[in-house]
Amino acid sequence: QSTWGSVREMWHKLEAVSWEADENEVREGIAQRQITPAWRLFLLGDGSPTRHLRLITGEQITVKVISQSPLDGNDTDNLPPDVISVIQTPRIRRQVWLRSASGATLGYACSWWGEEDHRRHLPNSSQPIGMSIASTRTELYRQIIRLYEGKHAELAAEFGLDHDQLLLGRFYYFWHEQRPITLIYEVFNPRLLCEHLGPVNVSIEK
Repeated sequence: QSTWGSVREMWHKLEAVSWEADENEVREGIAQRQITPAWRLFLLGDGSPTRHLRLITGEQITVKVISQSPLDGNDTDNLPPDVISVIQTPRIRRQVWLRSASGATLGYACSWWGEEDHRRHLPNSSQPIGMSIASTRTELYRQIIRLYEGKHAELAAEFGLDHDQLLLGRFYYFWHEQRPITLIYEVFNPRLLCEHLGPVNVSIEK
């Protein structure tokens, strides 16, 4: 059984996973066999996702905060203990919709922060993380630790898709001053982004 949470958690983890890759498998090239070059650049590149979305759509990107909740003590929040334990305690979990200026939902993001790092790096929680980081010229390193494809009925509904639509998700850390300051999980709307990036899967492209 997967250690990446149950299907009843309060954050929107993809279910019915069709394929997945850990950090080593991503490095070894599993993504090249599964997803097209444009999507690889978008998902595995170093740039801010909100900046990429703005460049792709030509619209300003805003966030709609769904929730921002403190976690009790050493609550792992249905994440593998070794994955969440590197984030300082006490922790906060933040969930947002990523939306274009025209109101389209482009993605979903959930992040886990130590409270002190949250205050320091995201003082205005209504801002996208990338915008907040850029405003302080903070240097970060992104470490992608999981890339996978699965389903989630609530996310699909928010994206205007059929409930069984396959979606791509990723987990990564942002590192600053030689330690991870946040764990981030993101899922993007394939219907809207395919208009700009083309098909997701290599088999469809062929």
